[in-house]
Amino acid sequence: MTTPLPSTKPPVRDAWGDQAPAGALVDPDVAQAGYVAAGWPLSQQPPARQYWNFVLNYCMNGIRYLCQNGMAAWDASETYPLGALVTCTGFGGAGNFFPFPGAGGYYMLQSLTANNLNHDPVKDIYNNEGLGTYWGIPNYGMGWPYYFNELTNSANFENSQNGFATLFNGLIIQWGVYNVTAGIGEATYAFPKPFAAASAYSLQITGYGGEISANNPYPNIWSGQPLNNSEFIVYNAIPPGVAGAALGGNFQFFAIGH
Repeated sequence: MTTPLPSTKPPVRDAWGDQAPAGALVDPDVAQAGYVAAGWPLSQQPPARQYWNFVLNYCMNGIRYLCQNGMAAWDASETYPLGALVTCTGFGGAGNFFPFPGAGGYYMLQSLTANNLNHDPVKDIYNNEGLGTYWGIPNYGMGWPYYFNELTNSANFENSQNGFATLFNGLIIQWGVYNVTAGIGEATYAFPKPFAAASAYSLQITGYGGEISANNPYPNIWSGQPLNNSEFIVYNAIPPGVAGAALGGNFQFFAIGH
């Protein structure tokens, strides 16, 4: 009968040999190359006490690490299978948004390939060098795969007054504030980030100009329409039947599309 795994976390204990004196823990592979891979050889002599101390210390430190962290950090020397989970640092920072639960700059990633060796997640995703080929976020039932490179670098996210965000599915959201010059009937303004085409987005203009006069407080009528994939036109007009010149002021824009 198979013995069931323990259902409770083991008590917290010091790792074996953590206070051992110098020389009491010796890496067998350092003493004799290939020792660990081959295992203890058949011999009349038992393995050296220093070797056993090292092995037990290594195993217990691994257990303590997982009990404390829950998941191992990415290691350049580790070969990860498809679907392996790791934690990683180096993403985000001031003014950056990261679409993934994390604290203290630590984020969980999932390997997107087999034999994933020495592919730095920060370079692969955040610096966009690998285009999210090797690492992505785990599947939380939101669809697979969701790549981090959409919202983790300045090419895909700008957190400012005139900014944008590229979502996981390629959808782009843009926002901003521009000024309309007084007396100008129409003007062209640029999006913070180009869309795929002029027909690939929807545009909304809000805000209004100052009063035409103290006795005639009708605001300017501002409207906008797409010009091309990277620019839009804003029309600055006064209400029909109202005398005076179109005044200037700020307007806000919001656009969403691909």
